[in-house]
Amino acid sequence: MSIRTSEYLESMAAYRGYGDVRDIVSQLEINSVINKKIGTLSTGYRKRVALAAALVCNPRLVMLDEPYSSIDSETWELIDNILLNIKAKSTIIISSHIFPNIQEKFSALWAETAVYDCRYL
Repeated sequence: MSIRTSEYLESMAAYRGYGDVRDIVSQLEINSVINKKIGTLSTGYRKRVALAAALVCNPRLVMLDEPYSSIDSETWELIDNILLNIKAKSTIIISSHIFPNIQEKFSALWAETAVYDCRYL
């Protein structure tokens, strides 16, 4: 993608009727890549930018496909913290092939979370 991170996030915010992206940029710790082209970013930073774009308008429903694949432990923890912060105001649905890790993580963190292994539904 040849668009800069800042341009992408600002256009997503404007499209959804929100103007300021500074808060989500800070929360996801992407200040250092805000002026870089998205195509040059590592997988972890691309996931952070995608999550920022999804969360910029404070959605009531957040659906994430494989948010934990191909990322380092620092980014994993950062995503966990963001999701914990928004869980009171958003329904969060995560799809993942690393089900045992997800089940263990979310069962421990979120007592009220329902975790389903679709192989058994």
